[in-house]
Amino acid sequence: MLAVPDGLVVLSPVYRLTGYGLADGGAVGRIDFAPAARLSVRYDLNALPEYVFLPFVARYDDVSGPQQLPQARGTVEVGVATGLTDHASLFVVLARRAPPPPDLPEEFEVTAVIIEPVTPILEAGDLALASREIQVGEPVNISLTITNRSNIEGTTELYLIVDGVVRMVKEVTLAAETSQVVTFVLRDLAAGSHQIKVAGLTEQFEVVIAEVPLIETGVNWLVIDLSVVAAILIGAFILYRFTRRARRA
Repeated sequence: MLAVPDGLVVLSPVYRLTGYGLADGGAVGRIDFAPAARLSVRYDLNALPEYVFLPFVARYDDVSGPQQLPQARGTVEVGVATGLTDHASLFVVLARRAPPPPDLPEEFEVTAVIIEPVTPILEAGDLALASREIQVGEPVNISLTITNRSNIEGTTELYLIVDGVVRMVKEVTLAAETSQVVTFVLRDLAAGSHQIKVAGLTEQFEVVIAEVPLIETGVNWLVIDLSVVAAILIGAFILYRFTRRARRA
């Protein structure tokens, strides 16, 4: 049984990354990576508790316990944790538990969530019908308006939960009878369908890989053929002149 500190949850088996190398004197030494190697480890989505922060890859040994690896740059894929390691070891995917989000105060009201950007599409001759297809690498803005309808100041916390993982927490303080637009920005979502939950509201959107349009170029094969013929004739003429001069010499 893997021993981890309180507040952490184990999401994967323990994996051993091994290799062979000879150190000074011919002994087998630790395998190092320079530059650091990127590890991508899948974890069990069914083992994901209701409230956890983004899962991460940790190096593990019985003496030091789990040590979180630096986060690898790139997109965040559902069910995959990444990290950077400079040597071979034991690795496991862990996640830190998050406290449950507080209930929204009764005097607070949140309106519909807006996800941007949206891509205009053509359908049945109509322009600019809203599509929630967002390109990989684009920042995704998730906005909502929160209103304090009471006559006293109030404070609450908003949790942004993406694909079952708490990605951001924002504290919001509103004066009496005021409203505020709260925006979360995500920049690292992988291609695929994603679900968000915030303040009891649920929305879904799609992140897609940009398609590179093919540029059709018209090729005038007649012009190309004539150019080739002209080049052959010019070459034959130069060869004829050169041969004629050689004979005179």
